[in-house]
Amino acid sequence: MLKQRIGSDRETAINYLKIVTLPYRRIPPDLPLPKGGCTSLWKRGAMGDFLNRCQFKFDAVNSYILLFVAVLALFASGCATRSGISKTEALIANATRDESRGTMALNSRILAMANSDSLSGDYRLGTGDLLEISVFDIAELSKIKARVGAEGLMTLPLAGTVAAGGKTAMELEAIVKAALGSRYIRDPQVSVFVLEHHSHRISVLGAVKKPGVFEVSGPRSVVDMLAMAEGLTEQSDQIVYLIRKVVKSSAAPGPLGSQPQTASDGKSAQEAVLEINLEEMLVDGKDELNAPLQSGDVVHVPKAGSYFVGGSVQKPGSYVLKGRDVTVDQAIIEAGGVTKVADFESVKIFREIKGQQKQIIEVSLNEIEQGQKGPLVMKNDVILVNSNGFKSAWFGFLEFIRFGVGASL
Repeated sequence: MLKQRIGSDRETAINYLKIVTLPYRRIPPDLPLPKGGCTSLWKRGAMGDFLNRCQFKFDAVNSYILLFVAVLALFASGCATRSGISKTEALIANATRDESRGTMALNSRILAMANSDSLSGDYRLGTGDLLEISVFDIAELSKIKARVGAEGLMTLPLAGTVAAGGKTAMELEAIVKAALGSRYIRDPQVSVFVLEHHSHRISVLGAVKKPGVFEVSGPRSVVDMLAMAEGLTEQSDQIVYLIRKVVKSSAAPGPLGSQPQTASDGKSAQEAVLEINLEEMLVDGKDELNAPLQSGDVVHVPKAGSYFVGGSVQKPGSYVLKGRDVTVDQAIIEAGGVTKVADFESVKIFREIKGQQKQIIEVSLNEIEQGQKGPLVMKNDVILVNSNGFKSAWFGFLEFIRFGVGASL
């Protein structure tokens, strides 16, 4: 936008040169003036001769003046705005916006990851799941079907009561093997298959397109549920919270994917909250953040905060502050970059901190251009790019030349 504006100013100045040189292309024949010169022609009423021979002289004087002003304007507009180009381009180079981290891009990644996601090996058994358990070479213990009870327990021949809730199929195999091997069978080979997944309820709330409580069966992950909620909204943050109820008496919440303990035994429950950065998971490839979910889990996507950019920028207004870090120069680029009258030494961040006085942070875009990292923008920050008095006066003069003098031609 800035370059287009500069190009327009240069074209205007070049047009001035064409206009003011027109008189030179209509010079009349060099005939001697009568005695008394142009005054004599005027007094005699010879207006035709006066306009052809004397008005040209007046136009020529005007042309010299306007030619000088137009050349000066052309030179000044090129020099003054070239500085704006270099600084804006430098800021863009230092603060290139990564489009792969926008909401649409993240939603595409959520859908792709959900379609390719496979948690069968990580699925945690829960109440109501139907299992098939077999012990190799033991006919009496072949293809035994058992359902996980309300307490997460199940009873098996010889092995007795075992805790299946919150365990993967592989973990349950090890538990049954230990129970049988300690009493009856030497080195038993145990296999566990999930025949039927019991449906469970998972909530997806906040800044998603279709929030609600979902009845699901089988293994589900954070990405799966975001896809079921039809993705993020434009107002969403890039930090997601996974909320799970755990028994208060526990020393610490269990690992992700472990079966949540209930308060059915009379103990009170509290919420454990896990913070998941969507950029790290979807863009940076940290698949371990895509946690497996369990019945009763809540996936909450908060709305992002915002900041305001005003003053000498192309698109002043309020902008969404995503979960990623945003520096002040990136925020200015988000607002379309600076205008040609911006003061690169006078950028201020107004910040309110609860219980404290408002802070004013001075920023130099010249120092950022030279490689210094700009301060991070925080929620509710107001960024003001002040105008330079000399630049404002100079470009005001150029506008006068364009519209004032240009109109008189």
